[in-house]
Amino acid sequence: MWGKRKKLQRLYEELTAIALLNRLDDNRTEQTPNDTHAYAMRETRQQELLVEIAQLEASHPTRQDETANSTPPSRSRAA
Repeated sequence: MWGKRKKLQRLYEELTAIALLNRLDDNRTEQTPNDTHAYAMRETRQQELLVEIAQLEASHPTRQDETANSTPPSRSRAA
């Protein structure tokens, strides 16, 4: 459980870093061929990260997901 959480945290941090670099790139006035290539590489990596995150979340449901799928305890009392 902790290993999954740590891995997800690292993947989300990498996604955040990619978003930051893309914003910085968008604010540039002059683009070079290397900038275009770097942007394409970041987009590819972003897609890979999203797929990996989806696979991790689908393969190991979180505690909240497990409790959402369970039936609530009965509240009947003996008379």
